[in-house]
Amino acid sequence: MIIDGKKIAENILQELIAERAQFGHLRLGVLMGLGDKATESFVRIKGRIAAELTIELMRKELLPSATTKEALTEIKELLRTTDGIIIQLPLPLGVNVEEVLQSLPPGQDPDALGREGKSLVTPPVVAAIQEILKKERVDIQGKRILVAGQGRLVGIPVAVWLRQEHLSFVIVEDSLGMVKEAPSADIIVLGTGSPGILKPSMIKSGVVILDAGTSEASGKIVGDADPSCAAKAALFTPVPGGIGPIAVMILFRNFLELIKRKGI
Repeated sequence: MIIDGKKIAENILQELIAERAQFGHLRLGVLMGLGDKATESFVRIKGRIAAELTIELMRKELLPSATTKEALTEIKELLRTTDGIIIQLPLPLGVNVEEVLQSLPPGQDPDALGREGKSLVTPPVVAAIQEILKKERVDIQGKRILVAGQGRLVGIPVAVWLRQEHLSFVIVEDSLGMVKEAPSADIIVLGTGSPGILKPSMIKSGVVILDAGTSEASGKIVGDADPSCAAKAALFTPVPGGIGPIAVMILFRNFLELIKRKGI
């Protein structure tokens, strides 16, 4: 089954529109570098959802030469003028990403990228995966789980979640690890940002493939899984149109949840 993430996201949006009505003027800040096509695509989607929810999006762009000090200055200003901040990765090479992320108070961090273990909301990609698994009634207990990649947006938060659930899993970072571990996996979570790194020859029939990897190839946004993997999978999330739209919507759900907690 190929998951229609846009449909799931639309259902969440309708819930958020109703919830949004209880608040006044809201501002959400975005700090980003000059991104690639995949990054720009996500920011455009976030801008569209913000407009539908009548949330003012305040976008701050860092130049490629930006320093950590400059990034922190922008964060300080956004903390003063907005109700929450999105750090759109990747940031310029001269910026200490960890220091920037740690500067976010949990109450203004809807992406849950800051202090690990102290987030007040569930990271959007993790929540999107949970949403899909619940909707499709996929039981992950006792399954062989493979996590590809150790990035801040996918691999790290997914690993934290699986540990919290006391589930065993294997992490790989490259094609060699994939070749070794993928054939025996029941569930594969992808977040390497390597186009088509997972091939049909690497997987068994009936596997669950949750592709949260995004990158650009030949001018298109693509995932970590070769699309032809869908034919062997029991459940497959495409890129684009799978986990991404759901995760973006959950980011806004997290934002409104944090607003409620502050009592604005």
